[in-house]
Amino acid sequence: MEALLASSNFLIVPSRAECFGLVFAEASSFGPPSLAADVGGIPAVIRDGINGRLFPLSARGEVYADEVMRLMGDPARYREMALNAFAEYETRLNWRVTGKTMVELLKQI
Repeated sequence: MEALLASSNFLIVPSRAECFGLVFAEASSFGPPSLAADVGGIPAVIRDGINGRLFPLSARGEVYADEVMRLMGDPARYREMALNAFAEYETRLNWRVTGKTMVELLKQI
């Protein structure tokens, strides 16, 4: 799985339903932007236009493919989004940060 994510340019998961989507956090640790449907808890992980793109549930495969082509045609924008994906992992989407946040919340109550 690590080798696959490390060699990927995108994570594309057009889920029909998703509670959170831990796979998007895991992918971010390797840098590829995520492309997914704007459903359930996915927007809690993917910030549209920052570390990936969110599409309407009705979006067909062509919409995802068009976005891949658009980003591959704009290397600076792709690089920015890939760096943002890793930054989101480092600052928000990992167990270290989650644990620290939970400790702080528990201290407050």
